[in-house]
Amino acid sequence: MFFFADDERAFGYVRLITGDEMSKRSKFALITWIGKSVKPLQKARVSTDKAFVKDVLRVSYVVSF
Repeated sequence: MFFFADDERAFGYVRLITGDEMSKRSKFALITWIGKSVKPLQKARVSTDKAFVKDVLRVSYVVSF
């Protein structure tokens, strides 16, 4: 498991497999990390950066920490 510093922002995604024996599906979740010591300007840029990352990855679910 990765742990990020308090002054970092990071994006990542997780692949989840859901369903039963008859039907399996892959879902992807985008994870956003914003440390509590990130500067305000960097925090403001997260929303535009997240939109770009979501467009590139085309994820199903979005999770922010």
